[in-house]
Amino acid sequence: MPESEAKLSELSKQDVRREGILLILQGICKFIIFRISLHLIPLEWLSLSSSSLFLIFRFLRYGLLSILLYLSLDGNVSIAFGIYTILFNLQMNPVYAALPFVSTSLRDFWSHRWNRLIKNSLQLMSFVVIPKWIDPIISMNNKAKGLLAFVISGLLHEYTYWFVAGKWSGKNMIFFLLHGLLVLLEITMKWPTKPNTFKEKLLGCIWTVGIMLSTASLFFDPYIETGLFAAWK
Repeated sequence: MPESEAKLSELSKQDVRREGILLILQGICKFIIFRISLHLIPLEWLSLSSSSLFLIFRFLRYGLLSILLYLSLDGNVSIAFGIYTILFNLQMNPVYAALPFVSTSLRDFWSHRWNRLIKNSLQLMSFVVIPKWIDPIISMNNKAKGLLAFVISGLLHEYTYWFVAGKWSGKNMIFFLLHGLLVLLEITMKWPTKPNTFKEKLLGCIWTVGIMLSTASLFFDPYIETGLFAAWK
């Protein structure tokens, strides 16, 4: 190998290691913020039944739990990916490439901003693997395949809840099925995933946050009732 290529290769390795270190530092920072936030939140806020809270406080708690969930997941994944990057000198794509709380549509949130690692796996299952299995019987269009991804996600979350609580809820399944249908509605209405004007971005954010908060009880309440979030303390 020529000396210039060797130097370039060494520089690229250093860049990858630097990215790995940066990922670890970002993960540690998010984990620290997560722990500090959790320490400041009263235990009652993590364990009280939603029916005992005024509507505004329910929405505040759902928003807070969303932020904590993001910090916990991204913090741990960033640290793990950073260590993997340093050990094997392989560049890892971030799971959360963009802040999910400024999404301009549900499609933008689920396709580009939330847990892209799981999203890629679901996309493979719903767009390639399962359609290939059932193709001799049923032919699926892209909208049906997209909805199938949400159905699979709902089943996975229901299994997670069953594993934690020892029973089925059904609410997580409804949450993801509803969001899948709303994403299809956005596609049908040709809602822009990347709006150009400030007004379009603002309206998109209001729409997305409004839907997230109004359906959050379906996602969070089963775990609140089992004491999962209170156990974080």
